Amino acid sequence: MKPLDETARLNEASSLNVLDTSPEERFDRHLHLASVVFDVPTAFITFIDHERLWFKSKFGIEIPEVKRTDSLCQHTLGLGFLEIEDTFEDELFRKHPEVNDSPPIRFYAASVLHGPSGQPVGTFCLVDYAPRRLSENERAQLEALARLVESEIERDRVLKDDWQILRDSTLRDSFTGLPGEMLLEETLEGLIRTAEAEQSQLAILHLHVENFDAIASLSGGAGWNSVLQAFVDRLVMHNEGLLGSGRVAPDRLALIVPFDSRQSTSTMVLRIMGIMTEPVAFAGRDLRPEFSIGISVYPTDGSEARLLIDRAQRACKLSPAQIDFYDPSEEASATRSYLIQNRLGKAITNHRVTLNYQPIWSADGTRVIKFEALARWHDEELGVVSPGEFVPIAEKHAGLSHQLTYYVLRMACLEARTWKTDPCHEPDRCV
Repeated sequence: MKPLDETARLNEASSLNVLDTSPEERFDRHLHLASVVFDVPTAFITFIDHERLWFKSKFGIEIPEVKRTDSLCQHTLGLGFLEIEDTFEDELFRKHPEVNDSPPIRFYAASVLHGPSGQPVGTFCLVDYAPRRLSENERAQLEALARLVESEIERDRVLKDDWQILRDSTLRDSFTGLPGEMLLEETLEGLIRTAEAEQSQLAILHLHVENFDAIASLSGGAGWNSVLQAFVDRLVMHNEGLLGSGRVAPDRLALIVPFDSRQSTSTMVLRIMGIMTEPVAFAGRDLRPEFSIGISVYPTDGSEARLLIDRAQRACKLSPAQIDFYDPSEEASATRSYLIQNRLGKAITNHRVTLNYQPIWSADGTRVIKFEALARWHDEELGVVSPGEFVPIAEKHAGLSHQLTYYVLRMACLEARTWKTDPCHEPDRCV
């Protein structure tokens, strides 16, 4: 009997991903053929893990699995092939649980099923409730059926490998070979599981090339690709303990590194920044990338990969600093700014922005010489919004700035026409 490398065997069985799966016609077809050829009342294809024997395909029995220690198949694993002509007459097996069951198994024959690396992972079994003997030809036929089942297992492995190659080719950046966003997310999910088990922390860095458009327009796509390849080469050469990396957009990279403290991570990021901002020579030009970097931390900023990647990107986008950690308060401020921007245009259209007028007196204080029109806005959702808040936001968006300016001028002029003033001392209007 050949000794088993149980660890390798169990790893092989697990890698097949066949345990506890639904019945499949391709396995059932081979088993049905065996039941006809050998004229047996019971046959099954099994896979065996640490504690149980599980039936992938079965004929003549209803149970889905049995304990490994209660099965005859466990004795077959180290033999390759086992035939018991009459269990009642076999000194080793006549007291076996399956022989003493009802009805008792009298005849058993099985050929081992091997995984892709040759480890025994299961059996192709014939069972009868009366003694019998296989001829040499029948033994060869049972072996051949077992090899057919092994070919199905091998086909699964080949398809899985081919699918992985195809998947990687579509999920990686075609130029650098770096993982794309989806593959990076999967990598981070695995690292999070490891960090959780080890009670360690991770930092996710989002690198944005601020002058991407300028480099691309100056040197074309080939120049930008040279810059990007230089980034990758520099990261490999100056190993900063990277656990993962990816290209999440044409002008953005993401890195995953261990996290000890904000100070140590900031120091490391400064080193990365120094490496990445060195000029890249292309076509007689020195292309100088300019970066901003946002950082999120597991588990402080979240425990899900997608959320951490997004928060690192938002830290990069929301902070005015070149390097910054994710700050929930900045995100709340950005959310309010977005709501103001989104609702201000509607408020202007619906005349929800009103004007108050501040009188400006002459130097001697004897008369009003002009009025300053002050925009005021009370929003149903946001409440009172100060002009010190919504005016700067409007000024950042040309369309909204024009809309607000035109509205205030028009309303001030219309309202001024209704004022009663002394023709000799009519004040100016100032907006």
